[in-house]
Amino acid sequence: MLLLSIALVLLLTPFLLLAIPVELFIDYDSQAKIKLRARVVWFFGLVNIKHSNKPKSKQQTKTKSEKTKFDSKSNKNKTPKKSRQKKNPFLWTALTSEGFVQRLVRLIYDILTTAKIKTFFARIYFGMDDPADTGRIYGIGAPLFSVFYAIPQLDFEAIPVFDEEIFRGQLKTHVHVVPINYVKVILLFLFSRELWRTVYRIIKVKFK
Repeated sequence: MLLLSIALVLLLTPFLLLAIPVELFIDYDSQAKIKLRARVVWFFGLVNIKHSNKPKSKQQTKTKSEKTKFDSKSNKNKTPKKSRQKKNPFLWTALTSEGFVQRLVRLIYDILTTAKIKTFFARIYFGMDDPADTGRIYGIGAPLFSVFYAIPQLDFEAIPVFDEEIFRGQLKTHVHVVPINYVKVILLFLFSRELWRTVYRIIKVKFK
């Protein structure tokens, strides 16, 4: 009887822990000195984890700047730029895989609607070196962006930039989640036909 009780406690403990709410705070700005500040509060405040990106030293920044200039000069002597598809074959394979974007949209929608969103502000600026690629990505990502636009609690905007290569973002959010509510959502995604079809296509591209 004692062994049965211990086994029952061990079995139920993970589910009980997953049923305890988590408060998540994220403040991200790609242009700020400290880009990321995050805080996770769990177990009714007993667990309070904070994280922030420390600014890089001047020496690191200078070294990175010099490397960027060197790479820029080197690229000028090369043959014309490769297409974006060749530069990021795995990304393009995933985005063009049948049903994957729609399945990803469904996953994000389920995650967002399952959480209790108290604050959500996000701005994304993106652009490729080829304006045609920027337009293509915006077109492919439109169903994903529409999810954010459709949820009233979200203040979200994705802005394509056609005259320069750029990726800049800002996010400020405070959400209340119960982890156990996501078990079903994540399992449905992990075992979805669309995900495994995409994984298979990416493997084919890699070993082509």
